[in-house]
Amino acid sequence: MLFPPSLMRQRGQALVFSLITVSIILLVMVSMYTMGQQSIAKMKLQNTADAAAYSAVMAEARDYNFSAYTNRAIIANQVAVAQVVGLTSWARNYSATYNGPASWLPQTLASMGGPLAKILWEVPVKVYKPASKTFGNVMNSAGPITVKALDILIDVLSVAQTVYHYATILTVAQTIGLSPAAVLDKIAGIDTSDSAVGDLLSFNDSYNIVKLNDPNAQLSTPGVVAALIHLVQWYSFTEKKDPNTTNKDGLQGDRMARVTIDSLDGFSQNRSTKNGGPANNFPEMMYLTPFVVDPTRFIPYQIGAALMYLWHRGGTELKLNAGKKKTWSAMDATGFFGLQMFWISILGIPIPIPIPFPFIPMGWGAAQAGETSNLNANNNFGTTAANAYGGVYDNVNTAGAAAIQRGKGAGSTMNTKSGLRTYFDIKKVDKDALTGPALIVEVEKGDGSIPTSNAVSGGQFTLTNGTQSGYMRALSKANVYFARPSKLWKRADNKTELGSLYSPYWQVRLAPSGFGEQFASMTYHLW
Repeated sequence: MLFPPSLMRQRGQALVFSLITVSIILLVMVSMYTMGQQSIAKMKLQNTADAAAYSAVMAEARDYNFSAYTNRAIIANQVAVAQVVGLTSWARNYSATYNGPASWLPQTLASMGGPLAKILWEVPVKVYKPASKTFGNVMNSAGPITVKALDILIDVLSVAQTVYHYATILTVAQTIGLSPAAVLDKIAGIDTSDSAVGDLLSFNDSYNIVKLNDPNAQLSTPGVVAALIHLVQWYSFTEKKDPNTTNKDGLQGDRMARVTIDSLDGFSQNRSTKNGGPANNFPEMMYLTPFVVDPTRFIPYQIGAALMYLWHRGGTELKLNAGKKKTWSAMDATGFFGLQMFWISILGIPIPIPIPFPFIPMGWGAAQAGETSNLNANNNFGTTAANAYGGVYDNVNTAGAAAIQRGKGAGSTMNTKSGLRTYFDIKKVDKDALTGPALIVEVEKGDGSIPTSNAVSGGQFTLTNGTQSGYMRALSKANVYFARPSKLWKRADNKTELGSLYSPYWQVRLAPSGFGEQFASMTYHLW
């Protein structure tokens, strides 16, 4: 078939157009592949930085919460020590009340009374005498053993708190790959990758979150510097506090002491009869003392005990002893009050003559767990004796017995190593602490590990990836914050609780990187 000459001259034009079109499509596809690989690598690197920052700060939050739990456990065991010391003091007083040198007086008055007085007083006393003596002997033997065991447990908790706290530094460094080898390589410029020393100074990558997420990624030089700065800030955020040091333990100088005192149960704080009277003696303080009112003695010419009861005061105090250590001491004292009724006749009219027996010291007891006896008449670092040991010094009915006990001292200590221990808390508790120091993590990876069109096309369609200095980088920021969920654990006073290592409400969050961090990173790498 023959074609006109004009048609013959147009053959081959479509081929040129097709070649150009295919070339453009290939370039677009190669560019899309390169950009896609870069986007995937960038997202993966950002996820790596986020995971490393979040995981490292999570270790710090666990340390704060562990300190909070152990502080609570230490306080609970200190309260248990106070309970044992108080119970021992109460048992000694209980035994002395019914077996001491003054126990003859109420028994004599009861024997002089009528049948009702004898029944109400002598029958219980016959039971209480051996029971109180046995209970006093048991507490004298078991009390010191129990206190020593509790103090050992407190020491174990304190040591565990310290070990866990300092081990957290290693955990954070290992999580983000901040090994000594990385520091020497990034900061000092020492290449340790091919030496045995480098292997020795490197952490196991099995715990390196950066390597677990991206084997080709590592901390950048600014990332290493930022991590070192963070560890210094984290170390300075909390400190080991000594609750026995005056005015160096937070608010008003006695933070741990006051929290411990506020945690005491009612029996430890005050073992006194309610309102100083005997009617509520048994239900309030479990003190088995008889209370006698014999109405038959008010019948004319009936002589004998008309009123008899024991007046008790007692409590446990945490005091600063002579060894400059806050330790436990307890005192209990019992005073007797009696009313003997006599009658005389004047012109045949019976006249009652009450003969009181007030303020008679009956029983006294004390116990201590610490270095020296410390029965001073002040209440929990206060200046008055109004509430010391349940008001034992301030009450006329028990002051005599308290004076006798104070002169004797508390006796041998239940444990010379007892008392408040050092513990961890936020360094500046007087400030509104709600967040911990932020951790900034910058990771990088070489562009040689990112698939590009150069690898696919064998170098025919090479496109640069645009990375700075041949590295792709990602920046992440995380911090610990304190928040007590009001819907779950609402405070009775409806106030916002500030951060401390007494409550385990420390949590973790990722935070947006600020302009300063981004600018510092860009400036360093451009420079």
